Amino acid sequence: MWWAYDVWNDRKHVLTVKQNTSVFTGKGDESCGGEQLAVIAPGDQVQVRRIRYWKNCATVDVELAGGKKGYIVPSIDNVKITPPLP
Repeated sequence: MWWAYDVWNDRKHVLTVKQNTSVFTGKGDESCGGEQLAVIAPGDQVQVRRIRYWKNCATVDVELAGGKKGYIVPSIDNVKITPPLP
């Protein structure tokens, strides 16, 4: 029950791309990187699916406009997430 509520809250976030950002295949994990699936650019539309907090980073699972799914590693420089992550 709590998991579903957490995911539902994650999906309320809006991601604004500030500069070209790599999207990696799969779901985010502690490696904080991986095999590149695509690059999103400022103005691209992506949907936030899940936010995960790891020891070394946070990852944001996203769905791209074409339906492909992957994840990004957000930073202050590459994306703005509203409301902000803790």
